[in-house]
Amino acid sequence: MVRIVTDSLSDIPKEMNADGHICVIPLTVTIEDVSYLDGVDFTHEEFFEMLKQAKSFPKTSHPSAEAFLSVFKSAVDAGDSVICICASPYISGTIDAARTARDMLGYGKIDIIDSRSLSMGEGLIVLTACEMAKKGCGHDEIVKRALLHAENGEGLVFMDTVEYLHKGGRLSTSKALIVEKLRIRPILRIDPKGKLVMAGRALGVRKAIRWLTEAVGRIRTDFTQTTVAIGYTVKKEIAEEIARRLCALYKMGNIIFYKAGSAIGAHTGPGCSAVFFEA
Repeated sequence: MVRIVTDSLSDIPKEMNADGHICVIPLTVTIEDVSYLDGVDFTHEEFFEMLKQAKSFPKTSHPSAEAFLSVFKSAVDAGDSVICICASPYISGTIDAARTARDMLGYGKIDIIDSRSLSMGEGLIVLTACEMAKKGCGHDEIVKRALLHAENGEGLVFMDTVEYLHKGGRLSTSKALIVEKLRIRPILRIDPKGKLVMAGRALGVRKAIRWLTEAVGRIRTDFTQTTVAIGYTVKKEIAEEIARRLCALYKMGNIIFYKAGSAIGAHTGPGCSAVFFEA
């Protein structure tokens, strides 16, 4: 049997893992000096209420190597192999902890895969790997498919506010003031290495949605044979508007709406939406 492991940055909806076939190892989120396990110790709604009330900026930390080691050892000792799909190392140190755990264990068939993404950019790879494992596909075949998806994955992230980028020290006070005053909405892209880079900017939400959906079409226009994941932190209406525009412009197939978890929400705030797909 092939065991599929990932981190909570993958944002896989719980209903899509109801059978528990995917082992999700949570990151830690610290708010007001209290630490919580992402997706375990509070609901999505509770987190954003705490975020709104918090006086200090929340911090996130990746799982320990020991957290991965326990999962890897249990699987290997049961005679299974492991495929662990992690967030981009440019975004989180999770993959380093997983690699350390594999080295600590020192036996068994364990592949660690860099998704080159985060959120459902990572999650779509995990879901495909899980589906293949359930169908009885071999370990190496699943690894090959996951690596191909990681190489061809695309992600665009829209933020309705830069307040949380500023609070987290990723944007200077002067730039944040200018951006908010001019109502500039930044759109970020996951580049081929897995880095979050600036892709574009627009004045106001409507123009930002138009920019993002048109950018999708410059990459791919026929999605009938693939899945598109559209995520949001709090404002589902933005994600729904993105979906409506995509359906009006392109040939669409399966669309997954999902709530971005606290590990991502801590840095983007309540106005974040994202689109992930395989090019």
